[in-house]
Amino acid sequence: ATGAGLDPRRVAVALSTGMGDTDLHEGWWTGEAPASGRWAPAFPLASVVGGWFGAQGVNTCVSNACAASGYALSTAADLIRSGEADVVIAGGAEAYSRVALACFNRLGAIDPERCRPFAAERRGTVFGEGAAVLVLESASHARARGARTVYGRLAGAGWSCDAYHATAPEPSGEQIERAMRVALREAGVGAAAGAGAESGSGGLGFVIPHGTGTALNDVVESQVLDALTPRTPLYSVKALIGHTGGAAGAFAALAASLVLHHKTLPPNVPIGTPDPECAVPLASGSAPMTGAYGLVNAYAFGGNNISLVFGEAAA
Repeated sequence: ATGAGLDPRRVAVALSTGMGDTDLHEGWWTGEAPASGRWAPAFPLASVVGGWFGAQGVNTCVSNACAASGYALSTAADLIRSGEADVVIAGGAEAYSRVALACFNRLGAIDPERCRPFAAERRGTVFGEGAAVLVLESASHARARGARTVYGRLAGAGWSCDAYHATAPEPSGEQIERAMRVALREAGVGAAAGAGAESGSGGLGFVIPHGTGTALNDVVESQVLDALTPRTPLYSVKALIGHTGGAAGAFAALAASLVLHHKTLPPNVPIGTPDPECAVPLASGSAPMTGAYGLVNAYAFGGNNISLVFGEAAA
């Protein structure tokens, strides 16, 4: 329940999922669910969590495929900036789904071995499952409650939609570059690796890419990163835990927050021989942070793109 002194009407929930109720979808698939064709909204994910914590503010669920939790985090920041909430429970959750696996396999987008983003021998993605949830609050609220540990701050967000194809990214990468530029500009961070922020507080230290391991996605994203953030080291969350669908952006955001907090970029899981078309630096060993900001990308079917910039926590 919400703590003493915290107005439950000022606590919101913004969560996301791609598949929603996996049991229900699989029940339709196997014939175990009633053949009513009843549509099941994804909203209960947010409403249940809101009930657990007594959050009486906005309770909303975002479900635009694999970019969903990135949008949920951006929505959470907007709720705070607009004065709708002081605290927002935000992130995403995804359960392993045989339906999603079958659909991606039909598209030829499943790697039979493992998720190998940007690798020459990659053959698709591999699904993971789990939940990643962050608590966002205004700086004034954190100060008022005497917060002792703050892992980072959401400094910028950029959305775009290329509307090019139902499943394939637009080959030029124009719209994903636009989302990155907007997020970096909002955060006041120079695009080039190590470039100082306009405020002089530090530059871009790392990128957590979307990088699914699929053929076209990795090439398009790497070309944009090579042009916009050259030499900035990448950390691939999906190479470690697989593609968590609607929760992928939140897992990336959580990883970015921990990197900023510990000021260390962890080593990447080995992916094998890098693809010459994917000129991105995947560090093989851990390294100290060289900048004060991290860029997170999340893309989805339908051309939904979002980039988030996270910065070190303010004093």
